Amino acid sequence: MLRDQIKAAQDCPISSPIPCPEWDCTLYIRTLEGGERDAFEESVLVKKGKKREVSLQDLRAKLVALSACDKDGRPAFQPGDEKWLTCKSGVVLDRLADAAMKHNKISDKDVEEMAGN
Repeated sequence: MLRDQIKAAQDCPISSPIPCPEWDCTLYIRTLEGGERDAFEESVLVKKGKKREVSLQDLRAKLVALSACDKDGRPAFQPGDEKWLTCKSGVVLDRLADAAMKHNKISDKDVEEMAGN
């Protein structure tokens, strides 16, 4: 059945290696599942009166914590790690967050849509 074929499809690949010499490791970015992407998008929205706005507070750390993995796709971080990741190098977080946005096709337009603009 088509349903079984879709269910069995391996549709969440991981990225090419991303060297992080500052942390003495190499990380990868995994494709977020639909529910994970929804949860990430919800986590960066804040209510401002009747509107919702995108909050950049910890955005990079949240995305990196959710999507960074090892070469076999095992998560590099645990829930809650975004708290201490915010204290790590902005250069490294930018590199990984940029890779995560590209790999997961999260664009500036997506961010605007999340905010309802």
